[in-house]
Amino acid sequence: MTTTPRTRWGRAALWLRFYVGRSVSLDAETLRLRRWPARERAAFIASKTAALPAIQAGRPADVRAGDVLFRATSAVDLGTFQSCLLDVHDEIVVGGVLDGIEAPVVVDVGANVGQFAAAIRTFVPGARIVSVEPDPQTHAKLAHNLGAMGGARCHQVAVGERREVLTLHRHHVSVMATLRPSDIEDYDPDLTVEVDVVPIDELTADLERVDLLKIDVEGFEVEALRGARETLQRTRYLLIEVGLGREASGANLEALALVRELVPTARIVRFGRPLGVVEDPICQDVLIALQR
Repeated sequence: MTTTPRTRWGRAALWLRFYVGRSVSLDAETLRLRRWPARERAAFIASKTAALPAIQAGRPADVRAGDVLFRATSAVDLGTFQSCLLDVHDEIVVGGVLDGIEAPVVVDVGANVGQFAAAIRTFVPGARIVSVEPDPQTHAKLAHNLGAMGGARCHQVAVGERREVLTLHRHHVSVMATLRPSDIEDYDPDLTVEVDVVPIDELTADLERVDLLKIDVEGFEVEALRGARETLQRTRYLLIEVGLGREASGANLEALALVRELVPTARIVRFGRPLGVVEDPICQDVLIALQR
């Protein structure tokens, strides 16, 4: 891909926003994580700080969180990994979601480059990870990060109600790639790619149980859930991201109603912190217990 002044400026703006606006704030939030040993928190921040010059220069860098080594190739990778550490701590670890389970099974749908999986393994080293990411370029980075962990596997597919081939619309921020593009976002039509779509039920058919199913598919949640009818019946917790814009409200209600229809015992147990600027948050995690 040719780098134009516009794309160079966009990358610089992303870096500046992360480095000046969010990095220090994320570090302060990281230092308060009471279920993560202080020495490991400090070591992570030191590792991140050491990686920043390479990432700013456009080179990949490895960041260590506990026993996990995570390779970031951009400021966005690094920022979203640190955000995942915060969210997994507050939503999963403090909530005791995976407590007392030997080798819990975590299915990560919409895995991007493995930020969520790496955060889970930081706090739950014995977790077995199944990650799903359709973008071939992003999946290659995911495979590298999972390969460094061991005990994890990944699928290069999107998820939906049935097997088919759909167009994945890429965004300059890779975590926002979607099968359902929004009119308010800037997607590059030259960067679209055709991807295979497979129901979650097929991807988890060999799993006797799922302790945590995380779904983050940028507006395609209803279709993902329709393809997970059997999986939800043997899943303990569902962590699903919902959009907070007005245009997303109808789809959110439909997704949550579908969960309750498929699993009548489902109940919301926790809301994550809204992501985005305070005045205009973008999305929020919802943790749902599926079994009593």
